[in-house]
Amino acid sequence: VQEITIPKGEKTNIERSPKISDITYRKFIYVVEGWLKIFINDQEYNVKRRGVVMFRSDLPHYYMNIYNNDCVLLTFLTPKHF
Repeated sequence: VQEITIPKGEKTNIERSPKISDITYRKFIYVVEGWLKIFINDQEYNVKRRGVVMFRSDLPHYYMNIYNNDCVLLTFLTPKHF
């Protein structure tokens, strides 16, 4: 579990987990506070406070804070079979 705080108007760098043999990992994002725009493989998703999104972590992705204050989120990385 990782907690990330993104200041107002800021965005993260593009991430992409490496593929390890035949294992596909999933990333779960839980927005603790704020409103987050997530870009996953050229698709946009808006996630509000207490919202959750899940996706394959090997897809290119980044996060943008579209809230008036800091946006706090938790990220979880897990193998697909969980």
